[in-house]
Amino acid sequence: MNKTLSLVKVFVLATFLVVTAQIPTFAANSERLEIVNGTGKNIKAYYLVQAGYKDWGNDRVGGKIFGNGQTRIFNYDPQFRYFKLRIVFTDGKAVTWQNDNKIDFHDLWRLTIYYDGSKYRVSRNARG
Repeated sequence: MNKTLSLVKVFVLATFLVVTAQIPTFAANSERLEIVNGTGKNIKAYYLVQAGYKDWGNDRVGGKIFGNGQTRIFNYDPQFRYFKLRIVFTDGKAVTWQNDNKIDFHDLWRLTIYYDGSKYRVSRNARG
């Protein structure tokens, strides 16, 4: 019985070490992106996930309002280059960038969502 308990302790410790070793790896490979709401409207929800995912994931506004002129921070894994974006305004209107209209995150540090008078667009600011 004592030998079995020791093996369980070793297994739990090994699992803990493997999991904690992975956390700094993600943090070291994480890129910071500023997302600016320049639409002229308040956003009640936005979804931003890697292109190719079927699901939209979680609302990144989190039940609050992403006001016009405000900036939010999004951390992402730079090994993924293309992302899809869906925003939902407080009036219920939704706009989506996906498939052929997905967003290229290569060297990206700021993404501004804006309205050009005829349609909603995104403007990319790359590092450089």
